[in-house]
Amino acid sequence: MRALRRLFGPLTVALALSTILSTGASAGRPPIALGLTVSPAWGQSADWWNTELDIVGTRAPAIMTMFFGWNGPKEVAPIPQNLLDFVWQPTAFPTSAMLDNIYRRDAIPMLFWQPNLKPGETLQAILDGAYDGYIRGWARAAAADGRPMIIRFAQEMNANWFAWGATREGNTPEMFVQVWRKVWNAFRGPDGAGATNARFMWAPSVKGGKLASFESVYPGNDYVQIIGLDGYNFYDFRNPAGTWRPMRRIFEASLDEIALRWPTKPVVIAEVGSVDDHEWDTYDKGRWLRNGLNYLYENEPQVVGFVYFNIKVLPENNINWRLNSSDSAVQAWKDLNNDPRFQGTLSAAQLAAARTR
Repeated sequence: MRALRRLFGPLTVALALSTILSTGASAGRPPIALGLTVSPAWGQSADWWNTELDIVGTRAPAIMTMFFGWNGPKEVAPIPQNLLDFVWQPTAFPTSAMLDNIYRRDAIPMLFWQPNLKPGETLQAILDGAYDGYIRGWARAAAADGRPMIIRFAQEMNANWFAWGATREGNTPEMFVQVWRKVWNAFRGPDGAGATNARFMWAPSVKGGKLASFESVYPGNDYVQIIGLDGYNFYDFRNPAGTWRPMRRIFEASLDEIALRWPTKPVVIAEVGSVDDHEWDTYDKGRWLRNGLNYLYENEPQVVGFVYFNIKVLPENNINWRLNSSDSAVQAWKDLNNDPRFQGTLSAAQLAAARTR
């Protein structure tokens, strides 16, 4: 299948994505749009944005992503240093000020919307209507804003580490699909809020381990506008005596399956990061980024976006994911930002015109 993808993939995907992405790269292969995950609180202050975006050079990311969580923020009173270290998750729909700071930079907001259930709850609580008012509130707010946005709802649903995971006790893949369709309908369905400006991203974790199959948790083409994919290089604590996990090893098997099952869907590497440089080998975070993005551009024509997880999350095995933890990573990111192959955009007009199928 790899050979067929190299032969037919660029033409098929370029035609399917012609209404989503700007051109400017080699013929038949749109450029990849680069993005960063930042804290929602930064959206309230242009100073925060400017300070944070200094690390990427003169070009702002084409995609800016922020986390939002059901049932209250993870950090009630964020302070500047915590915003670097934690995934702060406010509950309410983002304010106009947050979104304005994204749109004025010609970027697209990608809202990571996490259905953090209460202790003891399963997906059945959503199906039974416990969150109907909250879901409708978000849908109405998205419709009222009216500007194109991506909602990455309930990411990594094929695993069991989140309350909404399809393999978690009390949940099933069938329940997840029903939940997804219910939420999607509240936004975009015939009886929903009319928030057709919200494009829904289905974003599983990469294949591996005891995860539900992609097919079992896929809501259907009519309910998914964009496919996302999450994967990390966990080298230092997963296997300290081992070797780095290049992006090809992390993503290739998953991208192969997506190309086989859903060949016309645009794909964004929605959450990705690497551990820091190591003294005992010659590999580094910068080379990992360069090699990985070159692989994606040259071999994976469905991939139209790449969002780096630029938050420390220090309690998570003491890993600092941020780019500026490594001089090599900062330089690599700046160089990639200046490379026409990685200057794709998901502009408001283009995203609004994106195909459903």
